[in-house]
Amino acid sequence: MNCETTDLNLLKSLKDIENTDAWSRFDQLYRLPIVTQCRSVGLTLDQAEEVVQECFIKWFRYLPSFEYSAAVGRFREWLNLTVNQLIAGHFQASIRSDQLKTAYAALVRNFSGTDGEPTGSPSVFEYELITMAFRRTQAEVEPKSWQVFEAYVIHGLKSNEVAWQFGVSAISVRVTTHRVRKILQRNWRLIQEGPF
Repeated sequence: MNCETTDLNLLKSLKDIENTDAWSRFDQLYRLPIVTQCRSVGLTLDQAEEVVQECFIKWFRYLPSFEYSAAVGRFREWLNLTVNQLIAGHFQASIRSDQLKTAYAALVRNFSGTDGEPTGSPSVFEYELITMAFRRTQAEVEPKSWQVFEAYVIHGLKSNEVAWQFGVSAISVRVTTHRVRKILQRNWRLIQEGPF
């Protein structure tokens, strides 16, 4: 599917909420990328369908009054933001302890390039994005690699403690952690870009 450009004729047609052909076309273009995005971050098919429905309800209410302006911003950016916000709603309860919040905040700052600025905690939305990236990364790497990363980065154990726990060398802990962190950062960026 090519979502590189916005179909302006379709957007104009969507102003008429009775135009079932236009809404059907919109559904054909955007449903699968939303489901794919949801599934890629760990949502079930049922949860993905819920997100699709929530997106379409929101868009159904908004698009009839929408005025496209390339100067204001790309339509796809707005769609991506909507999708990611709704996906993030499914992860709000994931971050519970202060230790996890601190580790997540450090990763968000690092991935955002603001590593040296400990003030200004990341937003709830940023926490949710990193949680989505965690789920995607966890599905991508070997279970032991993920456990080493989690013990060292998230739970703050020392490399020699992690090495002893998993029967590997301290160097192996740092190498594995570096590799998993790179995958996590890539997934965090991909999620921000969204499905469109």
